[in-house]
Amino acid sequence: MNDIYSFVKYGDPCLDFVNSKVWNTRVQPFADLFVDYEHMVHWFRHLSIIDNDAVNRLLEGAINNPQAAQKAFDRILKLRDANYHILTAIAHQEVPSPQDLEILNSFYSDAMKHRQVAMTTEGMGWIWVDKVDKLDWMLWPIAYSTAVILTSERALRIRECNGCYWMFMDTSRNGLRRWCDMKTCGNRAKAHRHYERVKATNS
Repeated sequence: MNDIYSFVKYGDPCLDFVNSKVWNTRVQPFADLFVDYEHMVHWFRHLSIIDNDAVNRLLEGAINNPQAAQKAFDRILKLRDANYHILTAIAHQEVPSPQDLEILNSFYSDAMKHRQVAMTTEGMGWIWVDKVDKLDWMLWPIAYSTAVILTSERALRIRECNGCYWMFMDTSRNGLRRWCDMKTCGNRAKAHRHYERVKATNS
């Protein structure tokens, strides 16, 4: 199962969430890591959003109630679509659609009903509660992560890679970073520009 995650780029949960799919048709090969509910659960585990115990409980619940699992899967795709539209709009300095914001707010409102302060092994902290029999509770931290970023100054640093079109957070000093990774997409773009210059010179 781990092989399908070899190209996942780690960062903010809400950005990784939309990057689980190749959205731009110019990028080949097309990939969507959310093939089905099981693949989606393992994706959340791979990014440490859930642990192994949660994986086992969720997959067992999906086996016992496949209709609920399909409904959870559909809800996850719905939030991912809305997140993608919202984050790409912000990256292009556009206003997200009211419909997508309404979807996000609906998931966020539901998530906050399950967020409580409790004693943890590291002291007082936030936890997610009432997760039993919730096959889509993994959406709660995603919706929360999205809302936190969008309402902070970090929203101004959301970018869409000029190479692979994945979303990333621009942490450069000047805020002008164009690629998610200079060693891959950046070098590939430079090589392509060099090829085009040589081609134009020889034509």
